[in-house]
Amino acid sequence: LASCVLAAAAAAGDGARAAPSRSESRGVTSAFERPPPHPALDLSDARLRRARPRGRALLEAEPFDAPEQVHLLPGGPNEMVVVWASASVADVDAVVRYAEEGGDANDDADLKRRRSFRTAEVHTTAYTAQLCLGESMSVDPAMGNRHPVDLDALVALANTSAWAPRDASNFFAADGVDDVIPAGWFGSPPWEKAICLEYNNPDSQYQSPFIRTARLVGLRPGATYRYELPGDEEEEADSTESTPSNEYSERRSDRPGYDDEPAPGGRTFTALPAPGSFPETTGTTKLVLGVVGDTGQTEVTRAVLEHLGASSSSSPRVDLVLHTGDVSYADGHAPRWDSFGRLSEFLFSRVPLLTTPGNHDVTLNGLESTAYRARYPSPHFRSKSPSPDWWSLDVGLAHVVGVSSYAPAGSRREVQSLREENGMERFGLDGDVATSMRRWLKHDLAAVDRGKTPWVVVMFHVPWYNSNRGHFKEAERHRWALERVLYDGGVDFVLNGHVHAYERSRNVFDGKSDPCGPVHLVVGDGGNYEGPYGGGWRDPQPEWSAFREGSFGAGRLVLENATDATWTWHRTTCVESGGVTRFNETWYVPVDEPSGGGANGSGSPCKSSNDVSAQAMAPVDFARFARDPAICPNRAGSGSRERRDDARDENKSRDGGGGSSAVAVEAFLAAGWAATAAALYQAAMRK
Repeated sequence: LASCVLAAAAAAGDGARAAPSRSESRGVTSAFERPPPHPALDLSDARLRRARPRGRALLEAEPFDAPEQVHLLPGGPNEMVVVWASASVADVDAVVRYAEEGGDANDDADLKRRRSFRTAEVHTTAYTAQLCLGESMSVDPAMGNRHPVDLDALVALANTSAWAPRDASNFFAADGVDDVIPAGWFGSPPWEKAICLEYNNPDSQYQSPFIRTARLVGLRPGATYRYELPGDEEEEADSTESTPSNEYSERRSDRPGYDDEPAPGGRTFTALPAPGSFPETTGTTKLVLGVVGDTGQTEVTRAVLEHLGASSSSSPRVDLVLHTGDVSYADGHAPRWDSFGRLSEFLFSRVPLLTTPGNHDVTLNGLESTAYRARYPSPHFRSKSPSPDWWSLDVGLAHVVGVSSYAPAGSRREVQSLREENGMERFGLDGDVATSMRRWLKHDLAAVDRGKTPWVVVMFHVPWYNSNRGHFKEAERHRWALERVLYDGGVDFVLNGHVHAYERSRNVFDGKSDPCGPVHLVVGDGGNYEGPYGGGWRDPQPEWSAFREGSFGAGRLVLENATDATWTWHRTTCVESGGVTRFNETWYVPVDEPSGGGANGSGSPCKSSNDVSAQAMAPVDFARFARDPAICPNRAGSGSRERRDDARDENKSRDGGGGSSAVAVEAFLAAGWAATAAALYQAAMRK
């Protein structure tokens, strides 16, 4: 522990320098370790149940037409897609009403009573899915006293003997869990397997609510809009029922900068900035991208989303959330797509998000991808992509690209002899679809107008650069197929999830630090129930790895102008030991500390028993980046590979071989890191 403390202090000291060189900088492995995995919220939790707008509880016998699970996704320049669910469709000709705020001081909060508003056509779909369990965490005792799947309810659904004639082919008597899930099913190999209720049991089929979408067009960049969905209740703007009814939300509603409910009188969002919105010339603010992955549905998930929804002097308001995949962790139990929609609605009904699919979003032979694609559509049509798995979108200063880690990417390396031996024309990721994907990606990156969108951000689920034993080198074939494409396209940042930890790389290409390569940010630490990979770091830390910590959190990527950007990663710890379960496992409950005490009255509202850090819910890692296309022509939007190689050679000669960086990183650990080191040391001394 003492060596960790010294390393932390040294890292903080290095960060204080004006511009540490690559050769002098050392990567940092954080000494902080989070508690074990946190249990998923069970479906009885108030935050996951259906509720009337404004938090009114719903009686089970009461009809329910109101919209729920509302979330926003960019549909293209000056467009926003709103998606929601409803249990019935009373009006097949319903529309979404929307209007810009602030145009007329006399405008009524009720859009139907305004003199002018726009309408958007509503499209409706639904799907059926077989109820399955595709993840041991659904029933594993290590989850503690909460199970994401109600096992008693599952047995009741499987028990067709309650209604089927004894001579019926689908007659099945289920007396307990072992009749539905054989003992040891998830505790023995093969580990990747699922179990489903019988298809011929009508109760085994989940029917989704009606998934409804509307495209809001003609938006003015940066303007705030109010919108109303079919089924939204007409209420006065000063309704006393605007506060959520459950205790959890009430306790968090007074956090500085935190807003748990729609604005009084209706729902609102802010339109995204237009491509080429440079703060110095257009008067717009800098673009703030929230980055998160592997969220799931736990207390930590909620806290991470709260962090993204809050704003302060150190955490500017997020314009757009980029989710790197593994959204709901439904894992075959389809109702948990609904519960995630309810848990996250407070944020995503006012802040839009873009997603790429993770393994938990496409598992069970694509069963999950049906739900994922219906609920979280991508903007692939606008980017002329033939597949929803590949897309791009211009937002303010950024060109954002989404690619699936589980879509064909390119040919295999070093398997030619195997292919010939088996007489295969196609093998693995080979094929016309893979060729089409690479062709689209190359064309998309080559067409980027760096004069409008100087920063290029690519996101996909499985990281190429990860120094944790968890999922180590799992995506090598994906990297072989696409890394050169991204490098030649001058990509600035690559965002990933999958590994349940945080790691930031230096500029890297082909396994080595390269000033013209992208920075890779792994943020698979959004709160899911499988827990963080804190004890899995490979030693020694690779030269390309700048900072890593096995905890939970989320990040903010702030694009300030055409040449400057900053990145902050916030640790999120918010659970406390709640007791011991009948399986002799510890389970956790949320912990709230009163707000206040910070410079802005923020304090530390959420931390765990063994978290002695000074930065719970505060920046733990910070980096500053500067683009210079003169050093790396691949970031100018033009130039051949040879020109880039010549530029790097000239740069090395000019700097005496120091390897000046096109994205110069001034990385430092905030002053609180030193406080963490001291606290860890003191805690160790007390032991």
